[in-house]
Amino acid sequence: MEKQGSIYARYSPGRDRDQTSTIEAQVAMCREKAKADAITVAPDHIYVDRGVSGGTVQRDGFQAMLAAIKAGDLPGILYAKDDKRLFRNEREAGRLIEWIWEQDVEIRYCLMDFGDPRENDEQWFMQRQFHIIAELERRRKRAEVFEHQRQNALAGYSNGGIPPYGYRRKEIVTEEKQQKVIWEVDPKEFEAVRLAFEWHLQGVGIKAVADALTDKGFRSRRGAPMNKQTIGEWFRNPYPFAGCIVWNTRNKQLRPKPQKEWVIVEDAYPGIISMEVADQVFQKAEARRLGRTPKKKGVYLLSGMMRCSECGANFIIHSNRKQNQAFYVCGTRQRQKDGCTNKLMLHQREAERQIIDWIKQTFLDSDFLKDYFEQVVDTSRALLKESQSNIAGLTANIASLDRQIDRLTDAFAEGAIPADIVKPKIDQALSDKREVEAEIRRQAQPLPKLPDIDTFQAELLDALASPEMQKAAISGLIDEITVHLTAALEVHCSFSNLFSNDSATGNRTPV
Repeated sequence: MEKQGSIYARYSPGRDRDQTSTIEAQVAMCREKAKADAITVAPDHIYVDRGVSGGTVQRDGFQAMLAAIKAGDLPGILYAKDDKRLFRNEREAGRLIEWIWEQDVEIRYCLMDFGDPRENDEQWFMQRQFHIIAELERRRKRAEVFEHQRQNALAGYSNGGIPPYGYRRKEIVTEEKQQKVIWEVDPKEFEAVRLAFEWHLQGVGIKAVADALTDKGFRSRRGAPMNKQTIGEWFRNPYPFAGCIVWNTRNKQLRPKPQKEWVIVEDAYPGIISMEVADQVFQKAEARRLGRTPKKKGVYLLSGMMRCSECGANFIIHSNRKQNQAFYVCGTRQRQKDGCTNKLMLHQREAERQIIDWIKQTFLDSDFLKDYFEQVVDTSRALLKESQSNIAGLTANIASLDRQIDRLTDAFAEGAIPADIVKPKIDQALSDKREVEAEIRRQAQPLPKLPDIDTFQAELLDALASPEMQKAAISGLIDEITVHLTAALEVHCSFSNLFSNDSATGNRTPV
């Protein structure tokens, strides 16, 4: 009875790779090796994954092959071009390779055969070396592709996919004669997007928005009426409608990732809505997902800023609703009667009024601002000069780490260093490199852009006069207020809304 075999072939995602004959070439290569081994390939046991990464075994073709192995249906010999077709994840490779052999399925590679890893330690070690090298290549490629996508997005070009509703694809040719794709506003669809977000922020529910758009004559791109699922998806990720290219929003199981892991590149193309609108709608969507309504912003302008001079605790609000009064008191004193010697009770409205008056007296003084701005520029120039020197040293450090990684990889590939020794060293070197790169980004800060004094003062007055903007204006100017036993307030100013890493201490204002 003739022996039968099976084939597994795969290629990774890539531009126009679906138009190549790479799968057919792999299958032909495996058939040729099977013929030389006097093995007949069973036509119903050729498993293929097109345009799928080998970084996980969650692939349709691969899973079908595993199911056949578990059922005992797979022929006794499995052919693949090389081990990278089966695995790119060294952990999964280490777990499954021996399991496949234990199911009486022999794996044969066309380019380099390893044999049964269970026969001796040398064969096992040889295969594990190649698995780890494949894993390193995959990680490096992933980082390279991610950076290319980021740079492409920063330049305003699409990284692929279907543009969101309200936009359409436009192919362009760059000055470098490269074909690129950008997204432009679709005049037939953009009004539906604008209305949907406007209505939703006015309190209109998702289904009501969908129905209203349908009534106005808008349809999906398939010609169907607008539905709740589609509009809800707009609101769960509103940033593409604000002109942002967004990716890394879902994991390999297509489950949503936390927003902090998203990659958002702003101003990549014209926005239909503003970033402020996108943020507000996203927060509403998050509140629905978590089953709670958004928390209202505090009405107390100095909450979180006032600190006790004696115990260091924050001053918190103690309110008397019946008398419609509120006081700032030491948090320690509020919790424990004898917890702090600072027994001050600062009337909330009076304290806030005097702080606002102090801000106006200080920041409406043009001479004060001019002197401070000059101080900021001088300090920033000195820091920039120091940073440039540090960056040169850090860049040399990265080059040294790259050389170290290359040496370790070469030594590992040549079998000069065991896997259990070299892998932790490579991981540590890669971790060190990421830390150095992060430090370079932190230090590569440009000189602060100083605002026009008259414009700054006018905007400050407008903000202090607006109940919705007062707290943001105060917290942008004041970092901390120390409350002394004498009822003096020591105000520490921080121009965090204008500059970074600069602060100044103001005068003490008695309350």
